[in-house]
Amino acid sequence: MLSIPFRTVNFTNREKVRLSTRHLPVPVEWMHIPKTGTSFRDVLLKALCEEDAPIVMPARIAPLPTKCKNLFVSHENPRKNWPIGHHIPLNPSQTTDVTNVVTFIRSPRHRLLSQFFGVQGDQYKLLNSSFSQLSVREKNDAILAFANKYHYQGCQTKMVLGVRCQDPVGPEKLRILDACKRVNNFAFVGITDQWEASVCLFHHLFGGNFGQEEGKNMRKTLFPYTSNLLVEYEDEHDFALFSCAWKRFYNQVRGTRCEQFLEKDIFSELSVQQLFSTSVDHSA
Repeated sequence: MLSIPFRTVNFTNREKVRLSTRHLPVPVEWMHIPKTGTSFRDVLLKALCEEDAPIVMPARIAPLPTKCKNLFVSHENPRKNWPIGHHIPLNPSQTTDVTNVVTFIRSPRHRLLSQFFGVQGDQYKLLNSSFSQLSVREKNDAILAFANKYHYQGCQTKMVLGVRCQDPVGPEKLRILDACKRVNNFAFVGITDQWEASVCLFHHLFGGNFGQEEGKNMRKTLFPYTSNLLVEYEDEHDFALFSCAWKRFYNQVRGTRCEQFLEKDIFSELSVQQLFSTSVDHSA
């Protein structure tokens, strides 16, 4: 597997970060789980093949430049206007060599809220009175009905194990230990809820310029993280996977300059202590 180096890191505060000697293996496979950060596409494109290309909003959908095509894993019948970042799960047989895979994992509650608000906005008329006048319980019921209808429970775990996010699958097939092993062997794992720190970590590990514009989530779903919706939402498998991803992410960020970008309040309902104490069922 090939690897390519990036340029020297240039942080917005002009402080240098000690770089790893690691290179990002190519071709890179970006396993893009729905609602975990389409903006990462621009970071990848700029870092790998368009050094001076500006970050645009929304994330660019133009065809890949010819010089970039061999730098990314291609898939059959992708969405024609999306050069990379299709919501395609890992190959189920890809159990050993996943060291070229990059991905983002997101708090299960935040991911489902983003999925609901982003995909179902028109259906539920979220921006007008019909939804806003519902009680919290009624709103929660509507969101959970949406999740059940489209089989969104365990979405992130399914993608890691080779199943599409919306495909129905029995819980006995969501082998969380296998999923965590895969995630721990990926080239890079970011946390959507810690966007700026994640992009910083990407550059800390692999080099490249960390520009101010890269720290922005350019395709945010318009719902507040302080929302009182789904406060008690449970997704056993995705929470366990999120815990694995968070442990890896936090251990890599801790002690680096990227630690300054951690948003301390984003996990008010998910403390670091909770995440590190979450048990993983090895029989799952």
